[in-house]
Amino acid sequence: MARHQTIIERLPPNHQRRDWVVGDLHGCRSLLNEGLQRVDFNPEGGDRLLCVGDLTDRGPESVACLELLLASWFHSVRGNHDDMIRDWLEAPPGSLRRIEAAHLLLANGADTWAQDLLLDPDPADHPLMPLLHMQAELPHVLVVGSGAGRFQLVHAELVSPGAPQGLLSDADIDAGLPGVDPTPLLWSRRLMGRLRSPLPERSESLSTTYCGHTVGRTLRRRLSHVCLDTGAFVRVTRGTTDFGLTLVNPQSGEVVFVP
Repeated sequence: MARHQTIIERLPPNHQRRDWVVGDLHGCRSLLNEGLQRVDFNPEGGDRLLCVGDLTDRGPESVACLELLLASWFHSVRGNHDDMIRDWLEAPPGSLRRIEAAHLLLANGADTWAQDLLLDPDPADHPLMPLLHMQAELPHVLVVGSGAGRFQLVHAELVSPGAPQGLLSDADIDAGLPGVDPTPLLWSRRLMGRLRSPLPERSESLSTTYCGHTVGRTLRRRLSHVCLDTGAFVRVTRGTTDFGLTLVNPQSGEVVFVP
């Protein structure tokens, strides 16, 4: 697959039950389990869990978060941390490129769960490798439903230098985002960073788009983007209770914060 090909996946609307969208997990499975218990999450009844990416690193339960990929009711887009795993997998074992990719991951929180694996010169038979390949192939954009009930997920922001005003639209996504470099979709903080001028909450050309990547104490809305990264790993690793995990039900608009 081409390195700069943007991957878009689609899900039908969940008419049977509920969807819950969750912010960056970063290895915080117990906090997620607490949130799912609070909302009476029922996958057997048809509930789905959708994640804005960054499943691993920083928190203490990265492997447990990776194991969510085995569940039919769980869907995630690719975060920048997930994409760094892809970089590591694509580099030939023993090469300088793989060593550099490993050290970049370790410097960004993978030391909490994967140090021996990442530095192994021949990890092909490691039991976590199938999960890492699943993580590396996550889509950049997930579109759910159509029409008035449509919403979508991206890790960072749906922005591109070649788009009008720099913002991508539903029409761009429906056309397949040809020629769009996915890097800003994984890394951008143009909308959610510290801007001197406030942005409107809505863009008429873009359906509600749930994202993460930029940590804040509260949910933020800018140009149809709804940022759900409220620092779950900060809560877990530092015990800071004004950070935590945020879940949203797109159908009802209910927001649940787990400190």
